[in-house]
Formats: sequence, C-alpha cells, structure tokens
Amino acid sequence: METAEQSLVKPAKDSFSKLITADGTANIKKLQQYYFKSFRKLRLPLAKVKTESGQEIFDKLCAGYISDSRQYHNFDHVAFFVREVLRAFSKFRMPNHAVIAGFGHDLYNGIAPSIDERKSADFLIYELNKLGMAKAELEYIYGLIMATDHSKLVLDEDQKLFADIDLVPMALENEIFMSNMEKIRKEYKLTPEDFKKNQETFFGMILLRPSIYQSEYFGYLDEQARHNIESYLHS
Repeated sequence: METAEQSLVKPAKDSFSKLITADGTANIKKLQQYYFKSFRKLRLPLAKVKTESGQEIFDKLCAGYISDSRQYHNFDHVAFFVREVLRAFSKFRMPNHAVIAGFGHDLYNGIAPSIDERKSADFLIYELNKLGMAKAELEYIYGLIMATDHSKLVLDEDQKLFADIDLVPMALENEIFMSNMEKIRKEYKLTPEDFKKNQETFFGMILLRPSIYQSEYFGYLDEQARHNIESYLHS
C-alpha cells in the first residue's frame, strides 16, 4: 500500500515524485535542490553579499522539522507539500515565492491555531527581509502561509490554492488519512478523546463549506475528503 507521501491523486508519477523516497519519506537531497533553485530565482539584493544566506535559512528549517517530536508536520510533510506546489507551479503569480513559503509554512506547530502560522510566516519574513526582499513579495509570502490557518475563506486565488494544498492529505485513501490523524494526535500529545474533540470543531467548520477546497484546481478532491472526515468523526 502506498504511504501518504507516495499516493496522490494527480499525477501518479512525474518529475517531482523523486521528492519522496520509495519508503514514503522525504528525499532531503532532492528537496534541498528544489529549495535552492527557487531561492536563487528570488533574486534577493543582499543574497549575493551574504552568499551563505540561503543555506542558513535551510538549516534553520531543518532544525525545526527534524525534531523527534514531529510525527506528522516534519520534512516528509514538507516534501509532500512542496511537491504539490511544484505541480501547480504555473498557477501561482509568484511561483518561486510559493515554493519557499511551502518550506516554511509549518515551521512552528502545536502552539495554538493562528499563532503557529503567524510565527512560521514571521520567521521567513524576518529572514527574507534581511536579504532585501521587496515589501510586496514579503506580503505575498505572508498571505500564503496565513491562509493555511483555515479559520476563514480567503479571496486571493493564490492563497486559495496554497491553503488547498495543505488540505490535500484529507483526500488520500481512507486508511492513510486515518494513519495521518493518529500521527498528528501523537505529535500534539493528546488523548484520543481530547484530540477527537478538537478535530470535531475544526472538521465541523470545514464540512459547512460548499466545497472543502476553495480553488477549482483541487475541487475534484472534495468528495473523497468529505468521506474521510465523516468516517473519522463516526469512528
């Protein structure tokens, strides 16, 4: 059976599949290559002066995602997320910025809703601002990451797409979805009862949407995601 990081909807195999190894874990070497490819294309004014700046940011990301406490929101999840950004690359107004945002979107996790996203966004904004990124570009990245809070619908098309990528795992095979839920529970160190209570609130809000996915690109996943959520809530 395919793992969560191997199986996904469309397409089954492409040039980005190598971001995930045969055992379903992140291919760190390949992931780093895509990171630097997009980082260089940001053309940050001060990056030429601070030649190690890209590596320093990547190392800080590694320190967060490789923590032993990360059962789900780890580099495997980042590889999965970045792969989907790359597959939808042409849909973003600033695609390389979206890739970098994908690397940073879950750096902080488990503190509290909205705070996690804000701290993750703040980290990237602080680091990229030091390298001279323009305000409009910083705001673009910030908006993408904050959209993964999922507490409200967004109007910006790129934010819709980015937020939807964060929810794509909800539409994986039911067995994989259930396994991911257990990984998240362990990561948050909650009892099954407390975790499910928290998820009932979040999923209840999600299910009230006309479609779980806000973008047309991922709209076809809605039926499977609803099936998974409802089966979890009734388990």
